[in-house]
Amino acid sequence: MIYQRSRFFRQGGSAFGDIISHIHNGYREAISEVGRIIKPGGYLLFDIDNKWNLGLLSEPHELKAAIQTISSGHIREWSFLDAFGDQCSLHFKTFRPSEIKGLLNGAGFTVLDFRGLIILPNIIPQRFHYNHSPEKPLARAVIALSKLDRIIHRFPFFRGFGIGAMIAARKNG
Repeated sequence: MIYQRSRFFRQGGSAFGDIISHIHNGYREAISEVGRIIKPGGYLLFDIDNKWNLGLLSEPHELKAAIQTISSGHIREWSFLDAFGDQCSLHFKTFRPSEIKGLLNGAGFTVLDFRGLIILPNIIPQRFHYNHSPEKPLARAVIALSKLDRIIHRFPFFRGFGIGAMIAARKNG
């Protein structure tokens, strides 16, 4: 992964997970606050939910929500069965690459790297990704597509199509 091999992580960079995607109404303020508290020269590593991804092809309601808000990210609903077999839903704010880069630039950061995560496995609907025996054909397909992801995520064209994206940024100053 980007953070395991990066000089940013080894130098003690600041990081948070895709928590920004969980903040529906306050993500701008959250990014601004991160920009305020990180010292100049400090690093920020985090991931986001990406607006445009191949999973939209297998989730018509998600595709409709994405198309209705072309210029910015949208609220994505992820439905799944939990460990007890109960239906659950989580909501995420998705971001277009240019949208998150603009927010970071406005908070005083320079984006150093942007990498799409989990690109090809989302050709198969997510409901088949979890709690399935690895011997089943769809589970094997998800595993094979994940291995192929390790190769294609290096190519710039594919970076914007992961269901998520890992971002490395440095505080200006």
